[in-house]
Amino acid sequence: MHLQHGQRDEPVEGDELDRLGAIGEGHFSALCLRAKLKCSTVFPDKTGKDFVVETSLQPATPERSLDKRPGPTQIIAQVKTILAKNSTVRISMSVAERLTKDTRPAIICAFRIGADDIIKSMAIIHLLDDQLAAILKRMRRASTRGHVQPHKNSISIKVPNASWVEASKTELAQTLMALPGAGMADYAKEKIRQLDELGFDQSRFTLHFSVTRRSENDLADQFLGLSPLSADNVNLFENRFSIPLPVKDASGPGTLHIEPHHSLHGTLELKSTVKEAAVKTTASIAMIGPPILSKDNIRVSVQTTLGRFILGGGGWTYKCPDNFSLANHHTAKTWEDYLLFNSILARGRFRVTLFADDHEPLAMEVDEPPRAFDKFDQYANLAGLVRKILSHADLEDVGFPMARARDESRQLSYLARILETTDGMFSVVDDSEPPIELKSEKTAYVSALDLMGTWVGVFFPMTVNAEDVDGVRSLVGKQSSKAIIEKLNDAKLEASFERFREKYSSISGVTSIFVQAPGEFWSSKVAIVVD
Repeated sequence: MHLQHGQRDEPVEGDELDRLGAIGEGHFSALCLRAKLKCSTVFPDKTGKDFVVETSLQPATPERSLDKRPGPTQIIAQVKTILAKNSTVRISMSVAERLTKDTRPAIICAFRIGADDIIKSMAIIHLLDDQLAAILKRMRRASTRGHVQPHKNSISIKVPNASWVEASKTELAQTLMALPGAGMADYAKEKIRQLDELGFDQSRFTLHFSVTRRSENDLADQFLGLSPLSADNVNLFENRFSIPLPVKDASGPGTLHIEPHHSLHGTLELKSTVKEAAVKTTASIAMIGPPILSKDNIRVSVQTTLGRFILGGGGWTYKCPDNFSLANHHTAKTWEDYLLFNSILARGRFRVTLFADDHEPLAMEVDEPPRAFDKFDQYANLAGLVRKILSHADLEDVGFPMARARDESRQLSYLARILETTDGMFSVVDDSEPPIELKSEKTAYVSALDLMGTWVGVFFPMTVNAEDVDGVRSLVGKQSSKAIIEKLNDAKLEASFERFREKYSSISGVTSIFVQAPGEFWSSKVAIVVD
């Protein structure tokens, strides 16, 4: 063998290759020994792991029992020795697969050796992140050839010049001990995640199929997900590292249910042409056109939180969302928008306009016979009442079922009225002996109620007069100023209510007060407190 400048010019093969490999493995073992790392040889070497490197267990202490102290750091290593002039490491695909699929940190330790059999430098190739992805991609590509024999295939890894360092115990120990990061368990989780996810993008699957020619209207409905599509010659491919492979048991004729991808974004406005009413909502938009449909028969699917619109083909379709039954929880604003939206549609005369990013507005005007819309208007008014009351109480617009607002509609109407007008009245039969004598007509009413899940106090001043009708004496109060509503402390409701009553009684200067305790609002129970 001719040597020049301390390097070998001819390829290294056979026994010489084994000899150099043994030098590298011996050097690795010696470095671990000097670094006080436990280095075990895997024998016989049938799985691509030359060594398992471990740390010592942490000392047991009174604060850490033996059963709870962490296990040792473990690293599996494949050692490769190459000529000093080279920078590429080659391993069999079967070895690469075993190293990458072991959840412990896995490395290839490459040594450069000179003509004098002295190790010149070292590089640690950590099989995670980009290196793991490169090996997975190479195995994926090999799988496209059908029957593959990993032990007869190899993978080459080029080591950048910057990765070569001094082959010392310090470099080796610092590099190996940093690999597990926060610990072996977290490292294993991250490696499993990468094994599952590397190489996939948003287009993970590709579906190839053919259909028998049918009408454009049928095709439009099927590609917009309005009806199923009967397809021939269906084939599903999984794309990883941009390499497609067929998915097992996903071929042949079948029925497809297509959900269009709403990739554009914008705003949908629905405006009544028979009354002053309009709703705007954010929208996601999908368009179906050529080559599926002709260029003059484009369909547009508009997905909103209030439902889905299909426009085009000379007509329109609206699909209600599934989560708007009376039992579902929504904010007052969402209920109001949804119900007004449906009320406009039910009236039959409206204009729908779609404002999409970077596109001209698309508008369609509809004039059809009206359908029943009274219920929509009724519930929309209830949602408006709740929103108004929450605003007066400076409360967040919370979610509630419309069924509850329906059941409490009289209380809500009364509460909204006394907050904005002075039309409220309150009366109580006085059958006490002797009759209650009020020191002044200046009095007030106070109560508390559960407003869609939040307790609030209600207070309004009144002027009170005694009235006698057919021998029945009643105290009748008429609201003298707008009511006050305020959030109470749910956790300490009784005490919070008392503080609320005392606060506003003092501010208004009343001498007597009609009290309905928490939970008694809109009932016949009342107490009259006279100072």
